[in-house]
Amino acid sequence: MAPGMSYDDSGSLANYFGVTFLALILVPTTYFAFKPEHRGMFCLKNCKGILLMIEQLQPLCQCSECKAHAKDLAQRKASKQARRTTKRAIPILLAWAFMAYMLYGIYVAPTVASETTYDPFQVLGISGSATEKQIKKHYKKLSLQLFVHL
Repeated sequence: MAPGMSYDDSGSLANYFGVTFLALILVPTTYFAFKPEHRGMFCLKNCKGILLMIEQLQPLCQCSECKAHAKDLAQRKASKQARRTTKRAIPILLAWAFMAYMLYGIYVAPTVASETTYDPFQVLGISGSATEKQIKKHYKKLSLQLFVHL
């Protein structure tokens, strides 16, 4: 391994991976879970038993039977939507809480002062403006010094 470089033995980079992975999943999932539903056509029977297609839940006629039927359908639709939203919200909120926990872990994690940027020119002991010929020469020289074959 290069001098001054070390593996992540402490696992401090795992939180970065977890946050990235969760963000890639949670952002679209949250959007599509709470996106308003498309209002389409609804089928209703009026008081005379005729099946009609309408765009919104409104009474077809002004009789009490049609008003009650439309009101009942609206209540059932609202309760069904509330149950569906609750079933979707609980796992998504738990996942967002876990992501917040991981972000907090990143925030409070101690930074390692010995971490350095990998510079291959420094490892070879040459300047950054070295030619290809100089790089090959120093590489061969170091390979003979460090990897002696018996």
